Amino acid sequence: MSELFFTNRALMMALIMPLSLTTASVLAQTETSTQANDSIIGATYDMLDEIVVTSERPVIQTDGATTTYNVDDDPAAKGSSVLDMLRKVPMVTVDGQDNIQLLGESDFKIYVNGREDPALTANASTVLKAMPAESVTKIEIINEPGAKYDAEGSAGIINLITIRKQKQSGYSGSLTAGISNRQLMGSAYFLTKQRNVTASLQAVHARSAFGAMHSSQHNETENFSSSTDRLMTSRMEQYIKFAYTGIDGNLSWEPNSSNLFTLGINFSNVNGNIDHLKESVDMKDIAGITRWSYNRAIDGAMKHTDASVNASFQHSFDDNPAHNLIFSYRFNYGRKPFDLVMTYRDMIDFYTPNIFERSLTTAYSREHTAQIDYSNPLGGEHHLIETGLKAIWRPNSSIGAIWNGPDEASAVWNPDSYTDLRQNVDIYAAYASYTGRFNAFSVKGGLRYEHTRMGIDYHVGEIPDFTTHLNDVVPNAALSYNFNMATSLRLAYQMRISRPSINQVNPFRQTLGSQMVQFGNPDLRSERSNKVSLTYSSFGRTVGGSIGIECSMRNNTISEFTYMEDNVRNVTYANLGRRTRTSLNGFLTWSVLHGMRLVLNGRLDYIDLSAPTASLHNSGWGGNWSANWNYSLPHNWEASAYGGQSFRNINLQGYSDGWYYYGLAISKSLLADKSLRLSLNANSFLQSSQSFKTYTWTDNTAVRNTWTNRNWSVGLNISWNFGKLKSQVRKTAAELDYDDAVNTGGKGGLGSTGM
Repeated sequence: MSELFFTNRALMMALIMPLSLTTASVLAQTETSTQANDSIIGATYDMLDEIVVTSERPVIQTDGATTTYNVDDDPAAKGSSVLDMLRKVPMVTVDGQDNIQLLGESDFKIYVNGREDPALTANASTVLKAMPAESVTKIEIINEPGAKYDAEGSAGIINLITIRKQKQSGYSGSLTAGISNRQLMGSAYFLTKQRNVTASLQAVHARSAFGAMHSSQHNETENFSSSTDRLMTSRMEQYIKFAYTGIDGNLSWEPNSSNLFTLGINFSNVNGNIDHLKESVDMKDIAGITRWSYNRAIDGAMKHTDASVNASFQHSFDDNPAHNLIFSYRFNYGRKPFDLVMTYRDMIDFYTPNIFERSLTTAYSREHTAQIDYSNPLGGEHHLIETGLKAIWRPNSSIGAIWNGPDEASAVWNPDSYTDLRQNVDIYAAYASYTGRFNAFSVKGGLRYEHTRMGIDYHVGEIPDFTTHLNDVVPNAALSYNFNMATSLRLAYQMRISRPSINQVNPFRQTLGSQMVQFGNPDLRSERSNKVSLTYSSFGRTVGGSIGIECSMRNNTISEFTYMEDNVRNVTYANLGRRTRTSLNGFLTWSVLHGMRLVLNGRLDYIDLSAPTASLHNSGWGGNWSANWNYSLPHNWEASAYGGQSFRNINLQGYSDGWYYYGLAISKSLLADKSLRLSLNANSFLQSSQSFKTYTWTDNTAVRNTWTNRNWSVGLNISWNFGKLKSQVRKTAAELDYDDAVNTGGKGGLGSTGM
């Protein structure tokens, strides 16, 4: 719920109608009038009585280019994780193995408050599974990033907004604690605004509860070219414990209406321990007789520590926040060690000299980012020109080694396994974009140029160093027509690129079980994606929604490639071919009754994959749907029910079966000011576990994999909101925009939301 204060009955009536059409496209059209109304409100505040108008904000909003899911308005958010919330967001899917996809693609970027987060880039599902949903206020899906954003990430951007805006002086905050069968969590948030200084701090901690998380995997690999080693079966059962800590702080100082200084810090740490992992492997011949078998115990630990600091200065010309110049700088640092200890046991007709093996890899990430952004509205609010420069320096490095032997005491370092490399990625970018409004028509176009110097220096071994220079020109364009304030049609074209990651080019051979090895390919090149979309949106008082069709094509795609060698499954990457996807997608919002709303999401895909050089081809249908029902009951009770399902997903050498989820939540607000809230939620609680199946084939092998995960949960949360706020007599348009810039990264205020 949001409260708006009006000081004139005629003015109030003029603004009530746009309130019922709460979409981003409507807000964009009324931005000019809203700024003018702010001045009227401030001038007449002391003369007229205060009138309070209350409007219910929808859970989902869109303008065709950006879709927003308001987590704060979902009662089921209490006690859930951010990964649970992503399952409800249009265009996002999370499969049974917690792999995240945007628009059916795994190539996308995750931002936090408009800035790329290194921890999420490296291992999004692990961090978001541990991050409580209460730490996020809304989730933005930017499927048309435009020239102002980095060109990398073919599917677009998932932007998590964690900081809540405060336009009144004083302070506010919240304390939250939760317990479930999966995790214990606690969080604290505090924000204060005193005159021209705003400061916020958020701290979150979550850890496994009542033992480790349990999952199992059953794999069958059939080799049709061999009658002796015909069918290899492996069973793996694991228990994993985790702990997550996140701290985020922001400080801004506005000495006057023309200048704004901001400073931000971020720290996150994820500890994951393999509490128990047991692998059983056996090999059968064509007659089904076991030839050999063994068991293996695996212990391990992984840790992801990331820290960042950012600073920016914004100067607005002529007290117009849209006409500004922004300088910004950001530094990120990350350290990610991964340690595995493996011991063979119960061997039958199986021999290996290395009964004991330890594999240790550590990746370091460093990133310096400096940029300049300039924005100038021409002709009032009808034309906007944006341009800027950006430089990124990423000197990432990775070290790995293996110790093995007949037992732990006699294990020695294997010099052939040692790898020590440094990946240098330097990116220099320039962009320019134009936005124009001509009555019912709106146009937007932009061009971005990126020069990339990418290379790897191998400090040990015989692998030669290499350096590659890439030059990418990335255009985008969009045309919108507004039939009225609530209905629009948008045609857009978007090009995006994808560079190989350090894991995809790192040749270090990582053992993932005795019969599987994964390694990178240093010869990979970046790929390009071209997408055309047509979207129709219409929102009214009761029913609203959006439906669109899009076609995307990627050339020279980077794909995971599997082949068998000496009864070992080798998994690597290659630029194999083309990928085309035609999709029909949309969502519907329906205010069924006062206080009751229903949201439906759906997507249908047809995918065609080919790799002529490898004589590979695959195609098929896929899709997903979800539903979210919320009802505000009397006496401050709220209830919600939600669920969804995903269908078959096609890849170049196989497919994965679908999966589903569901949940219930109920909450009650207590105390006179509703500041205390209790909530109970349950997810996928009708069965103890769910299974997720994948199938992969080559010319002479077939691989069938079943992943079973105990992901049901029941939890209780309690939260308390506190604060002491003072109403401000007048708020200028510049101050309103600065608040958006400081707290959400919107409108380019931090300088790091774009490019």
